[in-house]
Amino acid sequence: MDEFTPIPFEEEEFTPIPFKDKEFTPISLNTEERFTPVSLENSSPDLKEKIDEAPWYEAALYEFNKLKHKAIFGAAEGVGEFVSSIGELFGADIDNPVSVDKPNIFRDAIGAMNKVTPQEYEESTTRDIARVGTQLAMGGSALKTLTTIPKVASALSTAPKALKLPAGAALTEFIALSADEQGLSDALGMGPLQKEEGESVYLGKLKNAAEGLAMFGGLKATGKVADKTLVPAVNKTFSVIEKGLEKLDPIIRPIKSKIKEIDPLIASRMDRFELDNLTMKQNFVDRMQPFANQFKELSKQEQQRFQRLTSNPDTMPDAYKMLDFMQKRKGMDGIKSNFMEVRNGLDELYEIANKNGIEIEYREDYLPRVMKNHEAFMKSLGKEPKSQLEQMFRAAEQKKFDDMPEGMKRSLSLEDTKLSEGDRAKVIQNFFEGNNLRGSGKASFQKERVLSNITKDTQPFYDDFLGGLQKYVDNVTYKVNKNRFLGKSQDPTARSIFQDIERIKDPAQQQEVTKLISTRFKGGEARIGKGTNIARNVIYASTIANPYSTITQLGDLFLNSYRNGLINTISPFGPKIKLKDFGLNDIASEFTDIGAMKGAMDKLFKVTGFKNLDIALKENNLRGSFRQAQGQLRNKNSKAYKKFIEENKPFFESEIDDLVDAIRRGDSQNENVRHYLFSRLTKTQPITLSEMPAAYLNMKEGRLAYSLKTFFVKQLDVLREDIVQKLAKRETSKEGMQNAARFAMLFGGGTAAVNITKDMILGRPVDVPDQLMNVGLQMVGISKFAIYKAKSDGLVGGATAVLAPPMPIVNEAFKVIAADDKEDALKKQSKELVRYIPVVGKDIYWRFGAGKEKIEKQRLDRLRGKE
Repeated sequence: MDEFTPIPFEEEEFTPIPFKDKEFTPISLNTEERFTPVSLENSSPDLKEKIDEAPWYEAALYEFNKLKHKAIFGAAEGVGEFVSSIGELFGADIDNPVSVDKPNIFRDAIGAMNKVTPQEYEESTTRDIARVGTQLAMGGSALKTLTTIPKVASALSTAPKALKLPAGAALTEFIALSADEQGLSDALGMGPLQKEEGESVYLGKLKNAAEGLAMFGGLKATGKVADKTLVPAVNKTFSVIEKGLEKLDPIIRPIKSKIKEIDPLIASRMDRFELDNLTMKQNFVDRMQPFANQFKELSKQEQQRFQRLTSNPDTMPDAYKMLDFMQKRKGMDGIKSNFMEVRNGLDELYEIANKNGIEIEYREDYLPRVMKNHEAFMKSLGKEPKSQLEQMFRAAEQKKFDDMPEGMKRSLSLEDTKLSEGDRAKVIQNFFEGNNLRGSGKASFQKERVLSNITKDTQPFYDDFLGGLQKYVDNVTYKVNKNRFLGKSQDPTARSIFQDIERIKDPAQQQEVTKLISTRFKGGEARIGKGTNIARNVIYASTIANPYSTITQLGDLFLNSYRNGLINTISPFGPKIKLKDFGLNDIASEFTDIGAMKGAMDKLFKVTGFKNLDIALKENNLRGSFRQAQGQLRNKNSKAYKKFIEENKPFFESEIDDLVDAIRRGDSQNENVRHYLFSRLTKTQPITLSEMPAAYLNMKEGRLAYSLKTFFVKQLDVLREDIVQKLAKRETSKEGMQNAARFAMLFGGGTAAVNITKDMILGRPVDVPDQLMNVGLQMVGISKFAIYKAKSDGLVGGATAVLAPPMPIVNEAFKVIAADDKEDALKKQSKELVRYIPVVGKDIYWRFGAGKEKIEKQRLDRLRGKE
């Protein structure tokens, strides 16, 4: 555009403070006068403004189409150059019809459509890379084909290994590049390998080969020098880093990661325990789901009446009559038979529980119920029978300790055996329902109830019918799998984990593994308080319940590419593996206990697409892992096949053959395959409590500090295991460098693309150097929110965002309290609060609110040459 309209000031004229010069005439800034901005990057201001004002997808498509045009025609030019180069070897002068110096109406027409001028195409670096890259790729393929000829392969087998790469590079350049191709010496304007006018074709090609030989030979020599000097220094540096991180293990390292370092089989068995627990629970929930779906359609009064009727065996016939009546409604067909399936599932669960060391006294019409507010119930009675309850609490604690395996008892004491809030609630429920037999610490579902009916007066203190049913299933399936894992089951197919711990030769390591496993069960069974729950949900709602956090999740796609390979990640082929088959319904382990607000949070995550994308990315991880394993195991004689066996045998031991056979035949439902895929998923996703650090598990209320940081914990663990620990050892240094390069390219590059996309959508200026710095910090787990706070609030603000819970509303309030001019601060920070409104806050903030003002200021600063 020809005119630039600055933001109008409040007054018609602006008089700046005069400079020291006596004669200085200020410029009048009337809105009618023209202002010509300084051109940026020698580009047309009109063109730059058109791009800036275009929607983000049009701007991105514009640049992509230009890049694609240069790459495609550059590659086509490379094919022609390769043919010409081959012809030169035989004395033929084959003209390249698609050379840049030949008129090409088709290329120019397509270029005009994509806004690429002939001059821009000719000077393009993309075109040169595509052209030369195509030539070298074709030359390399031709050379590789030649080496498959038996006589040639036999001759090459005697050549020294150190010469193969440089010689291969030399021959490739000799074949692929034309005699007059400009090389490094020509670019530098020095050296004996510069091309000269009138020299023969073979001399020119020999110079190409010499440059290839020198380049790769030099790399080989540099590598040998680095191996003697640089590699030891790198090893020492990363060894120091690893030792420093070890000091923080209780805070930042998942307990399973530490166990895996000591004994891979025990870590694998922890994964199996978590998987078995999740899938058993899911199987019972699936059986109850048809009834639950219909039950939700009933009115609240009808649901409460049904709960009261089913709480007493004497009124159970009335409950069935109620279902008979409900079946006549539209959409309620089969509700009675679906309820009978619930009853059958509970009977089956009773049999499984008793088989695995959980004594549940059978009652024919037993339907579980859970008291959710025992404190309010006690207050409603007018007084609290503390002495009797305390006796029951102590008895329950004693029984809980007595029931522990001997291995766990060695690392704990009775004083350490505290009842969780859930355990205390069960004891109180037992007491008030008449199950107050002294000396018995049985849980509420383990007692035949005496006062078995729920009345209208007591109903508010109990979970609703479906909630109580869900908690009962969760509780029993967890205890079943816990008993099987810890050796408390009578089932002969169950194996105690302590049998495997006893195989560890070092007593100190035995003790450490036992302590970590005890932490998983002792700390993992604790539930955070109501106040902490509310605070955590407010954090989730104000920070990630928006479409832009959904876009941020796309970074997981690039993490999947790093772990499973790019082709395996983006390929649409392979088995359809569903996350639900693994019993996973929540985003991460920290989201599994979000209390009464769970329904509201689920809706927010669904509305923003957060949950659906999370499921899709986890399923992509599972499918990519399966495809990668199939590729590794395709050829029994390959290095990849042997490496897969070597890496996974410590985890599967005698089951490794079954795992390999199942993967090779494409059986994704095989138990060992599902175990393998689940373990791969837990490597990058914090989906179970075994993936949490000890500090998270031990600090019930301190878990708030880990809000939205559990993904960072897993990302840091990946970096540590794949890069830091490998670079700390000489024998794995090469693998560590390769991992670092792949991680930076795939995850780092992908994260940069996601960040730029979000900035473009919201109309924020895109600064590539800034983005690269941000990505570097995000790669080591520092969130973009923390980076933003560091820029806006300084080092203290950034450190607080990293170490403290993300509580933006509290932060804004603190700024007002700490400000000298509180009225002005309140006005300013009130505008900032808009961005934390769930779902739409960021759009309002950046498009219409204070964020828009910031964007305009940044653009003006850039036009004025300010940073």
